[in-house]
Amino acid sequence: MAPAAPPRTGLASSGGRAVKSLDAADVTLLKQVLQLELDALRADAGVDVVFLMGADGRIFASSIPRKLAQTQYRLMERVKQQVPHIAASLRRQHLKLQVQSYEEGAVVIAEASQGSFVAAIKVDHGSVKGLDAVIRRTEVACKAVAHLLAERGFSDEELKGLPEEVRVELKTLSYRLFREAYDTTKGARKNREVAEFIRKRIRDRLGAGLVDEAMDLAYNELGTTERFMNDKLWQRFVEIVVEKHVRRFSGDIVADVCKRTWTKDIGRMLESFV
Repeated sequence: MAPAAPPRTGLASSGGRAVKSLDAADVTLLKQVLQLELDALRADAGVDVVFLMGADGRIFASSIPRKLAQTQYRLMERVKQQVPHIAASLRRQHLKLQVQSYEEGAVVIAEASQGSFVAAIKVDHGSVKGLDAVIRRTEVACKAVAHLLAERGFSDEELKGLPEEVRVELKTLSYRLFREAYDTTKGARKNREVAEFIRKRIRDRLGAGLVDEAMDLAYNELGTTERFMNDKLWQRFVEIVVEKHVRRFSGDIVADVCKRTWTKDIGRMLESFV
């Protein structure tokens, strides 16, 4: 069944390092990372539709192409109707996986956790033996989904004991979650606002023509980008901009004033996001 436990609070503190991974620390991110795994299963296994379903036929999440052919739609609807029966059969026979063959194609249904199942639907599958790769990839996906539904994280400690291919899958999901879900986090909003503040100050002091040059040079010197910035890096960013550009073009007095006022203003902005 769908996860009912309350979400864990907050993301791990980044300290002074650039953060390059992100845990599913709340319900929204949990849904996003489940969606990433279903999409990955559909792409990797070459299937047409993937469902994460309850034993009663409810669909918790799905990966469906934007356009469905008639055969794909018919098979998808047939599977949706049959899932409660198939799930009951799996539990009754103590099976973890079952392959059902239909006129339009086949479906691989495997148990992810108690009461939840992953269904991988493939049209024109050929022989059942041709589904071996789909079955193997679905089994990995089920173990990954079970880990996610238990609201466990991506640290080495929490991945201990899982098969190697499942650990690799979850680590990959962690990185993809960071890349694709990062823009919705408070950290992303903070970095956007701080970067825009600095861009405006550079434009006001040095002119629009030097904004990109000053920003790019500072990012390059830090060896990072806006996405991976944190509080300590932003303070160092200001120092680089002032020393490399403001002092050079506007002199020491202006540079000292900018360094003092910009640092103070950015410090207040950063504190407002705590």
